[in-house]
Amino acid sequence: MKKHFYLLFLLTIFAASDCWSQVVEEGGTQPPEPKEKKTDIGWAVGLKAGTLAPGAEVIMQLYPRLHLRLGGSYFNYNLDLTPIEDVVDGTGAVNIGGVNLLANYHFGRVFFLSAGAIYNLTRIDASGISAKPVYVGSVEVAPEDVGRLELTVKPKMAVSPYFGIGLGRVISKYHRVSFAFELGTTYIKQPFADFQTTGMLKPTSSQEQVDQLNENLSWIYFYPILNFQLGFRII
Repeated sequence: MKKHFYLLFLLTIFAASDCWSQVVEEGGTQPPEPKEKKTDIGWAVGLKAGTLAPGAEVIMQLYPRLHLRLGGSYFNYNLDLTPIEDVVDGTGAVNIGGVNLLANYHFGRVFFLSAGAIYNLTRIDASGISAKPVYVGSVEVAPEDVGRLELTVKPKMAVSPYFGIGLGRVISKYHRVSFAFELGTTYIKQPFADFQTTGMLKPTSSQEQVDQLNENLSWIYFYPILNFQLGFRII
């Protein structure tokens, strides 16, 4: 009787262990649940500073290697005419900046090429009139009669092509924050100067003089751009 009981007990244990092993085996062979596919699309905002003035950008990642950038830069500087205020009553301002639409293509791990177009906001404006009357012999000539000078210098092309090479990323691959350094140039087709005068100064702004001024600026074809950018990925 005891032998039959022990035999039945062993058979029960064996059968239970066999069933458990089958359950574990079946559970282990089940395929994992499919993971959600990660999209290549990404968005970021960037803050930048460089020779084209401080600014900001919105960056769209189409693929891990291809990024689109829409941004702008602007800086205004008022010229200090204090050293000549006893002679000239005038103003002067330098505006530097532009609106850019660029595309970055990454090659290697950290390098990228950048190309696109920049709408120029860069220009120099200056105007002035004599701060006091001028004497011609014994004749006093009022500042308004001496004449006013107006000068404007800006790129000849409103929209300029751009090409550059950079190090880093404007939108991070795996993190929130990214950093990029970029060196490039934009083709401005030389600056264009507009020079106008009134009164006794009128002859100095003849077309011949304006052409000569533009000829003196004709060697400037490119504007170098050095840019540092800090990016923050939002998607």
